[in-house]
Amino acid sequence: MNFWKKDPKFKDRNKVMHYHPLKGEDLYKWQTNHLANALLIQDYDASVDVDVYDLIGGCNFNFPNKGELISGSFMSKTVTQAHSGSAAFEAADIDIYFKTKEDAQSFCRLNQMYGFEFSNPMCSYGAHDVFKFNLIYGVEYDTPAHLISRFDIRACAMAYDPKTELVHIVRGAIQDCIGKEIYFNPVPRGVSIRRLVKYVEKGFKISDKHQRLFFSELVRSPIYSPELEIITGY
Repeated sequence: MNFWKKDPKFKDRNKVMHYHPLKGEDLYKWQTNHLANALLIQDYDASVDVDVYDLIGGCNFNFPNKGELISGSFMSKTVTQAHSGSAAFEAADIDIYFKTKEDAQSFCRLNQMYGFEFSNPMCSYGAHDVFKFNLIYGVEYDTPAHLISRFDIRACAMAYDPKTELVHIVRGAIQDCIGKEIYFNPVPRGVSIRRLVKYVEKGFKISDKHQRLFFSELVRSPIYSPELEIITGY
């Protein structure tokens, strides 16, 4: 069984953005300003630019259609392949975000997926057919932009809505994937060294010295969680 009914393609690839809004020290100053606002006055709205495109292909899986989003490295790989014709890296599993645990359980029933346990407050991990799934229901989000703008590594900040066949992409994420460069969103929900290592193992690197500096700021902030470091790797 294939995940996609057809190989995903952009409806109009020529309209896909091809630029980074900021780089180097300018990007670092913008990041640290938003991080400071989050830590000092709990302003977590970093006003990250999110672009929306038609990604035609369709899934072979059924969804409850209650706001589920396919995201993470699998979606980044899919978008990169649709954009450039070849995947720049591999993805070990498929991350699907749900509004509630009940929606994730409904997804399993709709697709006759068995063996998934739901005792974990954050997610359920398991296999079905040839796929490994990470069904995530412990992350609150209102919209696709709300979800992905607070991912840590920008390259994974993409989300596909299977109901609308629209893909939402933080501006710059496609270029990050193609170049295998690591840039960070300014106010992630959490950050861990394990996550960084995971992307380094995929061939990504932090070439920009300012991004290395910003990562150290994130690790020194309350956003870094030793508990998250221990229990998660996705």
